[in-house]
Amino acid sequence: MDSRNKFHPLTSPKDAHKAAEVCREYEPTKGQQYVITTLQESEDANTAAHDIVTGKFIRNCQEENLMTDVNIYIGDELFTAHRIMLAQYSSYFQELFCISKRETNLPFNMKVKGISADAFEAFLHLVYIGECEITNEIFMDLFMIAKRFNVDELNNRLKDFLNAMSIESCFEILLQGQSAPNEPLYETALKIVIKEFQKAVRSPKFLELRLDVVTKILSSNGLSVGKETEVFDAAHAWVKHDLPKREQHLARVMECVRFALMDHVELFLLLSDVDLVHKNAYCREMLMKANWYV
Repeated sequence: MDSRNKFHPLTSPKDAHKAAEVCREYEPTKGQQYVITTLQESEDANTAAHDIVTGKFIRNCQEENLMTDVNIYIGDELFTAHRIMLAQYSSYFQELFCISKRETNLPFNMKVKGISADAFEAFLHLVYIGECEITNEIFMDLFMIAKRFNVDELNNRLKDFLNAMSIESCFEILLQGQSAPNEPLYETALKIVIKEFQKAVRSPKFLELRLDVVTKILSSNGLSVGKETEVFDAAHAWVKHDLPKREQHLARVMECVRFALMDHVELFLLLSDVDLVHKNAYCREMLMKANWYV
């Protein structure tokens, strides 16, 4: 490691000893942490250097398609790998290659359906390099890989990705037509928008959400708001954003607002100053009932 805290390849036990000493004195990046963990889990620096050199060798073999013994077909694309590397990360492949007693002709050929080639390539990067570039586009396919092949490490990386999502990333997910409830990516994005509601409603993308998504957000008990008028303002803005198409949904959206939590003055101002509410009989009735409860 040089004076800029950048790692260079370890090629000897001496290098490993030196790295182990320096590692204790600074905050490593994720990639550097992998090396530190290897050093810490090894019995000594000689073993650590051996593990690192071996890992580099097997990565080179995969890149050059040397001594690979597994052919995996994803659609029309072929990926080659080593059984021992797949088994290291996946209990599914451990069962398939190590525990199963059936005879296996090499190379082992298998077809995997329902996932993209980009996602499987990202998975192989995790297996051989220790890094996995997760994006919104391939998240669900990576989720399927982690679930289907029992890959705990990939599952942990996906959880980290979800926890670090920005509001804008959440909107991108919620705006995708193929997103569906109960999918981890969709549900997490929804929870983040609900938790960061005051920030989320300031984004223009909030106004582009589908009716079912908006009502799910506005009706949530977990909304973080100071006053219920903030929920009304968000609902009102969403309807007005495309009034010719959305006015028919006014009552459905306003049902998400808890008018009974507003005071008399707030209810009076909404009824007198907001034309959409004043002109809609069902909305007027909701406000009048709320006024009786206040």
